[in-house]
Amino acid sequence: MNNYFRAIAVDFDGTLTAESDMASESALLAIAEVRRRGLQALLVTGRILTELRQVFPSVDQWFDGIVAENGAVFCADGNETLLSSPVEPELDRALVEAAVPFRRGRILLASQVAFEPEIQAQIRRLGLECQLVRNRAELMILPPGVSKGFGVSRALESLGISHHNTIAIGDAENDHSLLSICEIGVAVANAVDGLKRHADVVLQESNGEGVANFIRHSVLATDVPLHPLHWQIELGQLDSGELVSIAASQINILITGRSKSGKSYVAGALAERLIEQGYAVCIIDPEGDYASLGELHGVQRLGEPGKCPDIAQIRRLITHHFGSVIVDLSLLDSCEHATCTKELLEQLSEDREATGLPHWIVIDEAHHTLDLPGKMVTALAGGQKGYCLITYQPTVFAKQLDGSIDIMLALPGGKRTPGADPLEETGRLCGLDVPSLLDSASQGQAAVIRPGATSACQLISLSARRTAHVRHWHKYLSARLPPKHRFIFRLSGETGGTVAANVQEFRDVLGSTSKEVVFGHALRRDFSRWIADVLQDATLADALRLLEEKLIGSNQAAEDIRSFRDNAVKAIGERYVD
Repeated sequence: MNNYFRAIAVDFDGTLTAESDMASESALLAIAEVRRRGLQALLVTGRILTELRQVFPSVDQWFDGIVAENGAVFCADGNETLLSSPVEPELDRALVEAAVPFRRGRILLASQVAFEPEIQAQIRRLGLECQLVRNRAELMILPPGVSKGFGVSRALESLGISHHNTIAIGDAENDHSLLSICEIGVAVANAVDGLKRHADVVLQESNGEGVANFIRHSVLATDVPLHPLHWQIELGQLDSGELVSIAASQINILITGRSKSGKSYVAGALAERLIEQGYAVCIIDPEGDYASLGELHGVQRLGEPGKCPDIAQIRRLITHHFGSVIVDLSLLDSCEHATCTKELLEQLSEDREATGLPHWIVIDEAHHTLDLPGKMVTALAGGQKGYCLITYQPTVFAKQLDGSIDIMLALPGGKRTPGADPLEETGRLCGLDVPSLLDSASQGQAAVIRPGATSACQLISLSARRTAHVRHWHKYLSARLPPKHRFIFRLSGETGGTVAANVQEFRDVLGSTSKEVVFGHALRRDFSRWIADVLQDATLADALRLLEEKLIGSNQAAEDIRSFRDNAVKAIGERYVD
């Protein structure tokens, strides 16, 4: 059974039923089986609830909840929840006077497509805002914004299930929103052509037979991932301009390259796109490289000196709110770091088995985690998906987790260090000459490799990241750098001086030291050189270098030095300081 999915949402008319109003017994038995396996089942219908129960009296026995009136009403445990205000009653009176037959539900009005022109005319005459939704020959008049997708999203929230852990099955025009909101959208064989074109899966069988066979053979009987077509991560583009994307779920990604090749930048870009699409992402950040992602909606960054982040809090943010968390471990020592990582991975693995969350676990410096025995390595080796691993030692994973990686991103450039070269190792793993492929590549490009019996590789230009990226942000901001990497503020030829052991202290001293000291360092380009060499932050180094050049080319009066100081402090604060 595919353990990623936690719910299945199924349309009624034309999907569970054929010519009659009778639900397929075979489909109902298959639905009962997934419920016994722990999945929740929703019936999603355009029908008015009272009318549904007239033709399907036992409906509540077969489903955990019913989304009725095309997404406007949710019923679970005998309790009805109205998800919208009703269509205005004045439209009822107008349709009666115009001799248009209709039925009123709790929210919608139900009629037939044949009467659509007159209904439109009455809506215009009254100046109302309504939407008309077709379901083959049936026509529904709904408040704006109400759809099956809207109703299912609200229903899943109440059940504590993410729409990214849900499969939807439908057949008609009003099922488009249902299929698009869920992770996998399935169209039965008798579905309208428009729905088939936009579905992730099109079944060979019609109606209930198709539903039953899909559940039994694609959901229950296999752990082979079902990859969505409409939920994708854009990686970049080929030289031809063609976009290159990959499935946004149920895959494992390995990002590799030499030191300083931009691995964490690329991982942050992927995480950014996943978060923006509503996936719950947990980032284990050993160096403080992902802090800027905390600017995104629904993301929390946790971490403080000498204390492992509260795992219970991390779990609540992810499982209760479908949120994303950056676990910043940059201020812990190596022993604390290992203990915290092990405990967190153990708990996240258990939570995934129980809830399907988080959808993604991003682990930087991932080679260290293989030294931590536990469920994460077992889960990866057993085929669990949703890991993004960042490492300069790709063969470590190949040896222990053979076949578990679906996409590899190899980055050019960087700094060669003693030991095996990551690009050569990557080439040996996939049977490709990766170093040669990347010889002509520049920063901002990557080799996209799909490992397998016949590995495929593409060289792409990576899509830009939206949030800023600063290497080792938290470590440089407040942790104390080794003495040889600290900045000493002093006049030329002096001994001693004021020492800045991190970015916070550097900014504070720069803002308060004498103008003579500031000018001397600026004249020698010491500020930009320190930022570039120690912090390895080319963006900030370039900004300070421009300020230094401007000061050198000025009259070098007190106001020029003061302007330099103010602008430099501002640039550092915008880049590093909360």
